Amino acid sequence: MRKIYTSVDLPNDAGRLVIFEWGSGSKPEKNLVCFEPDGRVRWKAKLPTSDAGDCFVGVALEGDLIRANSMSSYSVWLDPRTGDAV
Repeated sequence: MRKIYTSVDLPNDAGRLVIFEWGSGSKPEKNLVCFEPDGRVRWKAKLPTSDAGDCFVGVALEGDLIRANSMSSYSVWLDPRTGDAV
C-alpha cells in the first residue's frame, strides 16, 4: 500500500482528495484520487502530460474547482464531481 503524501477534505463532507506518494518509475502515475465519504473511489485524476515519471505533487480547492499541480510544473483545474479538466 502506498503512503498518503497529502489530503484535502472536500466541502460539506463531500469526500476527500488524496495524493499518494509516488515512485521513481518510468511511467506517469495517477496518484491523485477522490474518495467518496464512505471510502469508495469516485475518480482518479488524469495527468496533463504523458511524461515519464510525472505525477501530482499538490492539490488545493479554489472556489468550486480543484487545482492540482504536477511534478512537470503543470497546474490543472478539475471538476470535483468527475475529476475531468475544465
